Amino acid sequence: MKTYKNLYPEICSFGNLCIAFYGAARGKRGKAEVAAFEGELEPNLFRLQEALLAQTYRPGPYTHFPIRDPKPRVISAAPFRDRVVHHALVGVIEPIFEARFIHDSYACRVGRAPTGRWIAARRSPAAIHTCCSATWFISSPAWTTPSCVGFWPAPSLTPVPSGWWT
Repeated sequence: MKTYKNLYPEICSFGNLCIAFYGAARGKRGKAEVAAFEGELEPNLFRLQEALLAQTYRPGPYTHFPIRDPKPRVISAAPFRDRVVHHALVGVIEPIFEARFIHDSYACRVGRAPTGRWIAARRSPAAIHTCCSATWFISSPAWTTPSCVGFWPAPSLTPVPSGWWT
């Protein structure tokens, strides 16, 4: 496995922090926290860069709030300044990890639609999934298109008899 060195200066570079700001602000331009950061964008990015390079950066406190969709739970949101750092880090390390993933890996990958895994499963003659120590196989072709309400139909899973592949 290849070793990557000296990534930290690249993560802390001003250009990377600028790109990270725009990535973190995407879809959140109406938020007060984003507007305040953007109002003093250059000084904020320089202060953030200085803290990262001096290794004195500390993440801020998270904001916790409840939601009820699809079920009641508590969400913890990082401060916007921390989200900029998250984007700066991901912008540097994502290409490294992306090159190491197998072709049929789809979870949280840019440009890889969730439907791709079901297309990949169809290519495989034995699309087998293990769930709760029972063996199942996909028996529904409905995974290729979303329903009209934007949700995926429930899979039709059929138990596979033990030892059928031997």
